[in-house]
Amino acid sequence: MVNRNQFREIYCLFDQDVVIEIIKIFIEEYPLKLEGLLTNIEDRDLQTLSFAIHNLKGVISNFSAPETFELIKNFEDTVLHLTTSKTGQFEISALKAQLAEIKESVIAVADDLEEIMHDMLGGKFNFHPNG
Repeated sequence: MVNRNQFREIYCLFDQDVVIEIIKIFIEEYPLKLEGLLTNIEDRDLQTLSFAIHNLKGVISNFSAPETFELIKNFEDTVLHLTTSKTGQFEISALKAQLAEIKESVIAVADDLEEIMHDMLGGKFNFHPNG
């Protein structure tokens, strides 16, 4: 899910320790973010859901994961549409289904990032293209 070459381009000027810390923070925090999104759906709190999904989209955009980014962007568009609709009615199950797909994709990104982090720590990942 993570495009390693794009990841290299984004983080090539960063100190390796900083990149590792960024990855660790994401791996530590993403389960809580996903849990919060589910709670927002169940509580029908579209305003908080909109803010939280936008936040997750921003985080994922920094990790060069275009498929996951698109899933989140489409979900955000759906939530924004629901937020501005006159009826205020929506099917919780449909949002939960979209969120389940996002969760699976975000977990794959986290797995890729963990592999990149281990490669960095083991000297197997460098910031040169095709490295």
